Amino acid sequence: MATLSARRKSAWRTLTQVAENPLLEGLERKRTPDPCVLVIFGASGDLTKRKLFPALYALAYRHMLPERFAVLGTARSPMSTDDFRKAMEEAVREHGRVEFKQEVWDELVSATHYVPMEFEDDEAEDRVAEKLNELDSEHGTEGNRLYYLAVPPNAIATLVREIGERRASEGWARLIVEKPF
Repeated sequence: MATLSARRKSAWRTLTQVAENPLLEGLERKRTPDPCVLVIFGASGDLTKRKLFPALYALAYRHMLPERFAVLGTARSPMSTDDFRKAMEEAVREHGRVEFKQEVWDELVSATHYVPMEFEDDEAEDRVAEKLNELDSEHGTEGNRLYYLAVPPNAIATLVREIGERRASEGWARLIVEKPF
């Protein structure tokens, strides 16, 4: 016959075991995400600082980003890639919902770049396209693009037209429009 202490230990183990969540059944990730570059237009704005980068960090923290992945921020604000990276680290530390781990941040930030750009400046748009080609070579993203348009509604038509004109011949392209238009 088990002693009281042994029964308590057994009961404690039962209570402390993590029960499986039945709501997660069938939600397992069945495939690896395609390699891609996430291009954030309006990257210096509040949405990027409060929501987008903290969410990207949380995905990196959970190992849910593609292995071959890069981020290209672009906005009218004149800043360097290093300045953008510092601003995004501050944003993740302030607004992130998961524990900040330097090694996770270092991996994400090493694939993060910034190009300042006015939305109707052909030379700046060419610099963005050149940087995207460069990121394809460096990170093996195969021309796949996810464009996030966190810009004023009046800039959306111009950006969509320019994205179409400069689109790589390989890979897929997806657009996320943040604001109603």
